[in-house]
Amino acid sequence: MNSLLRALEMFIDGFGDALKNEPPGEAGGARGSEKEDPVRRARESAMNALFGSRHPLDRVINHVKELEEAAAAAGMNVLGVDLITQSRMIMGWSPLYFVTEVPLSWDMVLDVPYVPASTVKGILRSASTAARDGCADALFGTRGGRGLAIFFDAYPVGAEGGLLDYDVITPHYRDIAHKDEYEVQPQPVLHLVVGKGVRFRAVAAYRADGESDCDPLRSLLGAIYLSARLGWGRRTSRGYGVLEPDPRSASLRRGGDR
Repeated sequence: MNSLLRALEMFIDGFGDALKNEPPGEAGGARGSEKEDPVRRARESAMNALFGSRHPLDRVINHVKELEEAAAAAGMNVLGVDLITQSRMIMGWSPLYFVTEVPLSWDMVLDVPYVPASTVKGILRSASTAARDGCADALFGTRGGRGLAIFFDAYPVGAEGGLLDYDVITPHYRDIAHKDEYEVQPQPVLHLVVGKGVRFRAVAAYRADGESDCDPLRSLLGAIYLSARLGWGRRTSRGYGVLEPDPRSASLRRGGDR
């Protein structure tokens, strides 16, 4: 069974048991009370199951390889490069949110966390714009036309340890009625993130355009390297999502190449 679906099933069963055992008239009681412990235990059990699951990457590696080959066979130039997480990373959304209250994108078929293609495009466009190389509109398109490049989901293809790690945030103001600092009740929220040392494969494909002064390869590489330093995903201002490109992994398939 898919590891995320199994974790969700565990959480739903545990949450249901907690509701059944809750005394009548006390549903929706104050957060942070003892009544919430069964729900918290259900969350932690589900996260432990997902964290401890094995996530073989053979299928993922083959999938990424097939994507690169298909894009090249379609006549596009395909750039691929591995990016290794240097800090924890959070991105996207998936049903995992209902367990952890913190979203993390998850491929339900390949059963691994990933970076959606739309997120990759947005991150690289932002970096290209910041670099002021004049190629952002040509590469990424405008409201009136498409760009030269297309982008693919970025998948994990290797890891020094596991793919996931634990993290915690501590909201102090769950109840706006508590306006006095001495009345607030901080509630730590344990959740899962992508861990350090996870290798993601970023892939972009582009067509050469003789009418543009833009060098797609140079601009894409610049955007990838700049964005890796700035961080991918959420909480980048707090040091999350920092990546290290691996130059040895970089590849370029010319359109028509096999």
